[in-house]
Amino acid sequence: MGFFGAGKEKIDISHIMVTTTENIPGKKYEIIGPVGILEPIPLKHKAMDEIKTNAAEMGADAIVTFRILFHHVERTENFYFCYGTAVRFID
Repeated sequence: MGFFGAGKEKIDISHIMVTTTENIPGKKYEIIGPVGILEPIPLKHKAMDEIKTNAAEMGADAIVTFRILFHHVERTENFYFCYGTAVRFID
């Protein structure tokens, strides 16, 4: 692998749905397992991208019961933690 992740295969996360609810209208799914960010991420969109990437690596189509926690440290530092349940759609 090169510098700064060069050569690392990028995972498509555009199809990963994220919802705070347990149900997705019109969709049936099976639970794959918990997914989350264990370390603080300073930017909200980076935290979202990371959890979606983790879910995609698990073979998920969506994240249900999604939660995001915000933590403010000192005057300028903000951190996000997020978690949910990775699921795979079934017919």
